[in-house]
Amino acid sequence: MRVAEYPLPLALAYVLAAGYVARTLFISVHLPGAVGVIVVGYALSHFMQEELLEARDTLQELSFFLVLLTAGFEISLQDVRPHVMLLATLPILLEMSGIAFVACWTLGLTPIEGYVLGAVLAGLGDGLVIPKMLELGTEFSSNALPRMVFTFAPLEVSVALTTFGILRGLSDVRDAAPASVVATVAANVLNLVLTIAVGSAIGVTSGWLLARRTLIVVRGRQLFTGTALEAFVLMLAVALAAFCMGMNSHDQIPFIPIGFAPGSAFSSELMVIVTGAAFAATVEMNVLHGIEQVLGGVWVVGQLVLFSMLGSKTLFAPFTQLPSVLPLMLAGLACRAIGTLASVAATLSARTCQPGCAECVRANRRAFYADAAFCFV
Repeated sequence: MRVAEYPLPLALAYVLAAGYVARTLFISVHLPGAVGVIVVGYALSHFMQEELLEARDTLQELSFFLVLLTAGFEISLQDVRPHVMLLATLPILLEMSGIAFVACWTLGLTPIEGYVLGAVLAGLGDGLVIPKMLELGTEFSSNALPRMVFTFAPLEVSVALTTFGILRGLSDVRDAAPASVVATVAANVLNLVLTIAVGSAIGVTSGWLLARRTLIVVRGRQLFTGTALEAFVLMLAVALAAFCMGMNSHDQIPFIPIGFAPGSAFSSELMVIVTGAAFAATVEMNVLHGIEQVLGGVWVVGQLVLFSMLGSKTLFAPFTQLPSVLPLMLAGLACRAIGTLASVAATLSARTCQPGCAECVRANRRAFYADAAFCFV
């Protein structure tokens, strides 16, 4: 990659203008707009500006934060039903198992090392899936499938990250005392519990305080205006703080360590989702809709930054390893397909407008393969 010398604002202007034009052109010919922005990002990688190169990871992380916050606002406790949890766990775990099996067979890895590789190679695309499902959910509001995929996609990521954390810890301590293994597993389970508990507390508290901010009076004057933009800024600050609770410092030391084992006490991605969901469940609907409208405008810029930064990281050198990696990925995808088919089949009677609706069950049976293909892709 060649680093070019030109002002940073010019690089940002290119990302926003060229990215938006490419996105619009791709959409006009019925292609995913994100692909157009990724192409623009790849072109940018050939004359990347120095300061933008240094900030690329941070910009991508902050843009992805907006994806997570949007997901949190849209997910409710009523959405997280048993059939959603099945779709969020069985396919990804089977995909990891398929990759691990082939890796142990062809590469001579141990089972734990194979599963670590499976967790790394497993297909996770929540950064692409969540925005697309929001778009499809708006376009096809009568179809419940986009919302179901939208709900289980971030949960699937949480399952994958938690599994990876446990497996990586077990891989590091496989020759250590049993107490170290127990501590590693306990640390990852506690990480999940703390993230859900603290994120829920932050979201509920923020929703309660935000709804009552206009009651604060200083010297006879109302301190806060009560506008949607004000609510968005305050909630954005809270969510960013929650996001940072699970991050590492520059020397890769957790900002809030778990203490008795390596790693952070919180999962930053899940923390944002839980905080947003708890906030949405607490705050008044008109306040939430106002925040979502402002967030939608900000996300237009966010997706241009996110996908262009992803495109700028695209390299063709790794494709030289394709012959050795492709069998692993094909085995994983085959196992994911089996898991998806099994999950969709097992939830035919659960994905209904109301319990026991025979018409919904018949419709689910008719659309079985189409629904499974949609969830798989």
